[in-house]
Amino acid sequence: YYQTFEVVKRLEKIKTATLATPSKTRSALLRELIKRSLKSIESCDDSNGELGSFIEECLTDLGKSLHEEGLPFDEKKRFLKENLDLLEKEQYGLEDGYSSLVLEIPSTMEDFEFLISELKLRMKKPKEDYFEDTYEDMLLEAYKKGGYDQEYLQGLEKQAKKDGAYFPLASYWKEKGDLKKAIEIAEKGITQQKEEWDGAELFELLEEIYETDNRQEDLLRVLTLHFKEAPSLKLYKKIKELCEGLKKWNSTQPLLIQAARGEELINIYLYEQEYEKAFQIVTKQGKRLSDRIRDKLGTVLMRENPQKALIIYTSLVQEFIDLAKRDTYRIAALYAKKVKEVYIQLNQKRNWEKYLSMVKEQNKRRPALIEEFRRL
Repeated sequence: YYQTFEVVKRLEKIKTATLATPSKTRSALLRELIKRSLKSIESCDDSNGELGSFIEECLTDLGKSLHEEGLPFDEKKRFLKENLDLLEKEQYGLEDGYSSLVLEIPSTMEDFEFLISELKLRMKKPKEDYFEDTYEDMLLEAYKKGGYDQEYLQGLEKQAKKDGAYFPLASYWKEKGDLKKAIEIAEKGITQQKEEWDGAELFELLEEIYETDNRQEDLLRVLTLHFKEAPSLKLYKKIKELCEGLKKWNSTQPLLIQAARGEELINIYLYEQEYEKAFQIVTKQGKRLSDRIRDKLGTVLMRENPQKALIIYTSLVQEFIDLAKRDTYRIAALYAKKVKEVYIQLNQKRNWEKYLSMVKEQNKRRPALIEEFRRL
């Protein structure tokens, strides 16, 4: 597992040098690089996906290189069919790489006509249901790259109706300059929320249009809907700034607070300096929250309310001790250091010494913990 990181770094250097060579040499070297990497991925631990991502990048680069070579049509046909076959046999999650390779190769109308006909043929008899969707996506991209505008639009409309993927269709009309149509489709999309719902992208598209056109009421409505779907401090700040200009903050803020939850709500309370409310959430939810957000609140409370900071940090210390691993003892000691800082700030050095002695006494049969806490 750890060796894979180093291997991929070296492979990246080889690829960088390869990409600087002429297209014909580059294609040959990339094919060899892909061949050897595929052989390696069969037996290595690539659970982090590093090697797989590298191979996908090489496949895309190979497609670009073959495109640049200006190969004869018959040779391009062979490469297209060969890699579509490999796509269907893929076992390591590299489908996107093969798709990208195939879509990069065509350069003439003849090339695109062949690819489109081949994809349609395979869609009729896919080896698995999964490939029908893959080929459909590839066909759409082939229409786009090949300049088949009418077919591309029809495909986008079909995709929106079938899967609820409204963002590509809305983007199409936005790029065409028909903002009214783009808005109509995006507004419809945010009310549908089907299985393949691309809500974040739709919200951002509408927000960009409404902001550019200075349609503040529409912008506030969409931002509020976006926040309810995916609460975040970033959106909260944006809505607050907009509401202050529209004088609607008093009526809007309660809706946002009601929609926010967990760590995002804590971040909002910290931003608004509502420290007691943030503390109440941490007290109720405890371990369900990340130690990062609790530490963030604890750091603020060290200044605002040290006694409550002690509650947070002593809880974190015990939580990581209970996990009973060397690494977690080390983290527990880091939080214990924060406990010490609070006691020193309160001029209660003796209470710190009592607390440290108690922790050591309760865990005297854990030498790894004692060693980590000895440094305090």
